[in-house]
Amino acid sequence: PDPSTNIAIDRLERNARISTGTVPQIGGESYGALRTGRGIDALMGAALDPRIQEMQEIMEGHLPHLNECLFATYKGYWGSKKFSMFTGYAGDFGQVDFTPNDHFETFNNVVSHSIPGADIQGTTIQLGQLLSMRGISLHTFRAKHPFIEDAEMEARRVDEEQLEEAVLAAIQQQALSGQLPVVYVSKIEKHRKKGLDIFQAIEKADEEVRAEQAAIAPGPEEGMAMAPEQ
Repeated sequence: PDPSTNIAIDRLERNARISTGTVPQIGGESYGALRTGRGIDALMGAALDPRIQEMQEIMEGHLPHLNECLFATYKGYWGSKKFSMFTGYAGDFGQVDFTPNDHFETFNNVVSHSIPGADIQGTTIQLGQLLSMRGISLHTFRAKHPFIEDAEMEARRVDEEQLEEAVLAAIQQQALSGQLPVVYVSKIEKHRKKGLDIFQAIEKADEEVRAEQAAIAPGPEEGMAMAPEQ
């Protein structure tokens, strides 16, 4: 074929790619001097993020009206029918029972994205920066991050892990210094292997040690109300 045909095809392909904001990296190709993942991410972000943000902002303005139509349809056609549905909210695994005529008091609703135009990696970085600058709280960070389904549950788990680490560190220090007998540590580990957490294992081990001490305690001598050790 004529060499100019290939040039024209390349120009048409480039014009189509530029006009649609499609970069070669989407198809697994790279060109130019891009050699690092960070550079490729920056190029793809500059090309795609504004368009994704625009679409998400359009959806934020459009979906509330669509939801109003859905609510009105439920109430107009099946107002007395009882429905059971899953909410679809992150971290909510239960179902909701509702009857449109009884529960739909208003059709007002709001649709919003945490950070329009940002992917998961970008969201993590931006939320982390805001958290380090004290621009948001840790609860807000967890609530807005797409990987965290239940912010309250995650906070409790983190607190529990910190307490477990503190308790384990205290046990290790006391065992190394000789303040805590090795047998006591062995009893804690025995209960841990039964499926108990560290706090329950410590309580069980303490009850077991107290029971053993009470069993081997000498009885009171004649004429004494209690044993000498008591």
